[in-house]
Amino acid sequence: MYMIRKKRKMARLNSLIHPELNNDIIEILEKKKIITGMDFLNESTEKIQKIIKFKLENIYSIRNAIVDRYGGKDNDIDALLKFEKIKLSTGIESLDNLLDGGICVGNIYEICGPSSAGKTQLCLNIAGNIVHKYEHEIIYIDTKSDFSSSRIYELHRKNISSMKIEKFMKCIQVYPVENVHQLLNILHMLASKKFNEIKLIIIDSLPTLFYNETDERKSLSFINYLSNICNYLVNECHMIIITTNLISHWRETEGFNIPIDTSTINIKPTLGKFWNHIPNVRLLIEQYENEKRKISLWKSSDSCISKYIQVNLTNFGFK
Repeated sequence: MYMIRKKRKMARLNSLIHPELNNDIIEILEKKKIITGMDFLNESTEKIQKIIKFKLENIYSIRNAIVDRYGGKDNDIDALLKFEKIKLSTGIESLDNLLDGGICVGNIYEICGPSSAGKTQLCLNIAGNIVHKYEHEIIYIDTKSDFSSSRIYELHRKNISSMKIEKFMKCIQVYPVENVHQLLNILHMLASKKFNEIKLIIIDSLPTLFYNETDERKSLSFINYLSNICNYLVNECHMIIITTNLISHWRETEGFNIPIDTSTINIKPTLGKFWNHIPNVRLLIEQYENEKRKISLWKSSDSCISKYIQVNLTNFGFK
């Protein structure tokens, strides 16, 4: 629920609050019992979007106008993000559809797939799209030393003028890390208040940091610390975290020297059973021929996990 300071009585929705609230839109909303500004604020953005078919940024703008008009000057869109599960568009329409509107504040996402399937390219694509669309600063934690600013520019040069590219790149803060200790230190730093404007953290990739750890108990302890700080960041700091992970192939048999039937081979994320339960949403990306990719919803509490999309990886990102 939104806490509105007593500035003036909450009125019925009207075009004076926001020009998008014309008579037709108001009539549609009233049929759904959304009559006053408070009614509008108390409904989720997802429900409002389904009712009036507006883009998310238009709905945020209306919410912001209502709060500004009736709740004082200290409220803005970033403040609204703290009160509900807001979804940000990835900038890839088919992926947004797969995720029922985009990536959701308060969630941990994991992009899984074999090496060279396109996990990093997808992260770079999403990172640039978020910066371009929302002008939010994001954190990109690079564990493989392969973050490419030139690739980011290539993906988005059609939409960004040369005058804006410097500002665009400043919004992507890259942190190279070489071990788990460095990763945990950065995440703890991000939990401090001076980083409360950050909405998205990308960690590419996790397995790189754990493969050199031979002590299984120590590795499990690190994963436990990692899950705790990640959950704190998404739940208490209202962030989104995207990680990348590899997959392993396995097949249960009752004996040796049994011919492998590839149709019965199972795949699972690496990092073990404990981490398997941490991400809220898991995607599986697979390469077919050349630029063709299949992205499947592998884990989700809100959507059918049998859903998938087919996309092409081009010079300008996923299409």
